[in-house]
Amino acid sequence: MTIGFAGSWSWVFSVALGGVLGCDSGGDVETAAVALVSPDGRIELAVSNDSEGRLSYTVRYQGSTVIEPSPLGLRTTTHDLTQAVTMFRGSERRVEESYEMLVGKRSEREVVGSENTVPLEDANGARAELVLRAHADGAAFRYRLLGKGTATVNEEVTGFSIPAGARGLVRPYDDGRDFAFIFTGGAYEQSPELAPVGEPTEATGFAFPVLFEIEEDSRYVMITEADLDQRYCATRLGEMPEGRLYRIRFPDEREGNGVGEVLPSSELPFETPWRVVMVGDLATVVESTLVDDLSRPSVAVDTSWVRPGRAAWSWFSQETGTPQLQSEYIDFAEEYGWDYVLIDANWDQWDNAEATVRALVAEGDAAGVRLFLWYNSGGEHAWNQTETPVDRMSVQSVEAGDPVTITLSPNGGFVATLTAQ
Repeated sequence: MTIGFAGSWSWVFSVALGGVLGCDSGGDVETAAVALVSPDGRIELAVSNDSEGRLSYTVRYQGSTVIEPSPLGLRTTTHDLTQAVTMFRGSERRVEESYEMLVGKRSEREVVGSENTVPLEDANGARAELVLRAHADGAAFRYRLLGKGTATVNEEVTGFSIPAGARGLVRPYDDGRDFAFIFTGGAYEQSPELAPVGEPTEATGFAFPVLFEIEEDSRYVMITEADLDQRYCATRLGEMPEGRLYRIRFPDEREGNGVGEVLPSSELPFETPWRVVMVGDLATVVESTLVDDLSRPSVAVDTSWVRPGRAAWSWFSQETGTPQLQSEYIDFAEEYGWDYVLIDANWDQWDNAEATVRALVAEGDAAGVRLFLWYNSGGEHAWNQTETPVDRMSVQSVEAGDPVTITLSPNGGFVATLTAQ
């Protein structure tokens, strides 16, 4: 795992965010259908409730269906939104926001969308809300559970039904076999594969984001999630589509070295992550910032030390190698005007590692290139402790007498210096 920084948000809200954890239910007027259209009219997100109280949705783009009728709902220890659900008329508002990012596709962002907060009630009277969004570049929805107490999510039945004839660019998590799982379980860094819609995998699901080509050169759908926090687990698409229906899948309990709970639990009220469907031609999907647009602002206040830039990195083709190899990468970065070099795993295994790293930092300073040092932060979740240094910046490590010194190099770059044991 490398250390990263997503950026800083500076938000200007032009609409009141009343009802964040509750809304006017429109007089509790029951309804079997709700439709939300993006301000530009291109995207329609429609929700239906059948005679058995089962919710479903569709997404249409310029009049064509890109997500066919697909299930909605989740089942928790306090709410059951999978059946016998009553849906009420929602409260709609126009979303107009602006913010700035230090990194990403654009530094200045303007967000325009439509939102509908739809009240729900399960068979036992537990209240919830389904929050819908429609933007020019896609649609999204999330569940908001109301009430008091602690809720554990036992199942999420959310799915995405892809039209026939589509093909997907997917990344299976791992090969799914028990022996290999010991070494690869939870690994999402797989090469993307082109696959017909509905083709299963032996892996434990498909990593987000997943791109589907609905119609070549004109209609694409990218599925992912947004605004995930500690109250929920990161999810993926399941490995066994039901025909052309892909459902949300929770992590495998063997992942993370078997440490931690798979099922998310939180105090009520709480919200799930957004389920995001980016839609448009390929340029629209690639340029979309919908995931950022739906996410909450950064909590970082002082971002003056964050300096985005281009980094040279040897690991993908040559691993970390020798100090001489990293010196060559510093020369490369200087020649092409790049800002950083990332020195990946096992640099602490070099002879006289601390002095060697200091020498590379000095070399980078002279070249106007700053260095990042990788460390293995997996802790008890990581089965592989051979890629080092391990947990050198954790509280436990410092308490154990394995200190870390963060120093500012003369050109403003940061370097982590580890005391050799």
